[in-house]
Amino acid sequence: MARVLCIHKHLVLAGLKSWLEEFGHQVGTTISTENARDMLDQKQYDIVICDSEFPDFVEELLRRPLLNVIVFGDIENKNEGAWYLPLTTVMDELNELIRQIHGQLS
Repeated sequence: MARVLCIHKHLVLAGLKSWLEEFGHQVGTTISTENARDMLDQKQYDIVICDSEFPDFVEELLRRPLLNVIVFGDIENKNEGAWYLPLTTVMDELNELIRQIHGQLS
């Protein structure tokens, strides 16, 4: 399955990580963009799920080659090239999107 990095400011990371791992994804988590940069430099990820509270970092992520970005949260300004999901997204919908993206990479 997909290698996913989750970047979020809140404690939802623990639940999201365990939920994605149940679907077979390899998941890394962090609450800071600085740590996320280090993690992305040390390991190859297929998908980054990023909190919408980091709009400048989303732009930075979109400049990285071969990286797919899902922005999760309240969305006002969308960057072309990223997938956007509202906070009300059901986890099954998120997993389906990850599977679709990963299928395009294979």
